[in-house]
Amino acid sequence: GPQDPDPLTGVRRKRLPLMMMMMRQGGSRSKLLTLLGRNTLVRGFSTREITRAYPQFSVHGEEALLAIKMIAPTFRVVRGESLVVDQARRGRLLLELSPRDSSGSGFRWSDQIRFALSVEEVGLICSKLPQQHDVEIIRQPFLGEDRDIEQQYGSGEPVTNQTPDKVLRVTPGDAGSVAISLDFEKDGVGGQSLSDDTPASGPLSVVVQAGEFEVILAIMKDSLPALAGWTQLMNVSIQNAVTQSTTPSTSFDFARRGSVPF
Repeated sequence: GPQDPDPLTGVRRKRLPLMMMMMRQGGSRSKLLTLLGRNTLVRGFSTREITRAYPQFSVHGEEALLAIKMIAPTFRVVRGESLVVDQARRGRLLLELSPRDSSGSGFRWSDQIRFALSVEEVGLICSKLPQQHDVEIIRQPFLGEDRDIEQQYGSGEPVTNQTPDKVLRVTPGDAGSVAISLDFEKDGVGGQSLSDDTPASGPLSVVVQAGEFEVILAIMKDSLPALAGWTQLMNVSIQNAVTQSTTPSTSFDFARRGSVPF
């Protein structure tokens, strides 16, 4: 490598590699790797700002593809300064089942069935499984909040009082496996079409193996606070509390304002 002259003797000395220099200075290999990793991240993302991310977990079944995606909650500002969750657009965990095509290597995306789980429905699945409990959730798309959900995350077909119910079933199987199925039903009869001009899409089902379902459960449990908006609002609240505590003019004076409200 290149050599630099010693400032006192004028003798050129060989420049040491970065790792050897750190080791001589008492550094460790892990510190070096951490430093290199940080530099790599900085170089990789310094040219543009990442504004969107799409968390997703997929399971390839024999007859269909299961995809799990997050729909982040929407927030709004009230009274010009307070951030709250928009209750009309709370966070959801979106399940998508897409049937395989005739070749078996692709998917018929136009026949995809989607089901947007609310925070409470995600909690229900987590509480019932993996114990031997079936979970059935019926979405009546022409009633109340379910109508808004279906129009936003459904099939795209017009929602009327003749639209069949969308039914999600999560059924434990052998060796820790779980079957996740979606279907359209009318008066308890499955395999219904959304309209006279649309062929029936369901039922669609994917058998999730034990290891895969363990990952799904972890995703569901970890997503609950974020879907409810708790994580985001808590971080903002804590940051505001830290800012107020470190600003003399706005710090909390317990002697003046009373005791801590326990």
